Amino acid sequence: MISHSERGVETWFYVAFIGTLLMSLYTGYEPSTYTFAAMELIMGGQARYEDVAAHLARLDREKMLARKRRAAKKAAKQKCLKRAAPFFKQKRPMAIHAPR
Repeated sequence: MISHSERGVETWFYVAFIGTLLMSLYTGYEPSTYTFAAMELIMGGQARYEDVAAHLARLDREKMLARKRRAAKKAAKQKCLKRAAPFFKQKRPMAIHAPR
């Protein structure tokens, strides 16, 4: 951060927040904590927007692929459980014998 006063830090926060929202409008992705941190790097002059945007797009793609993998795994598990369900049903009640 460049500013040491409370007012300067507050301004820095709002600029980063507005930048994050504009970036999410531009890219179409939901803003995250990582996006907010990336905006601080851009505002501080430590990174360029092009580099950060490419990195954020890669991270969002990885998140999307992970979501798809989890959904496919869940669907396969449901399909397996549905197929195995008849084996778990009891056709007649079991007789319980008391010990003698």
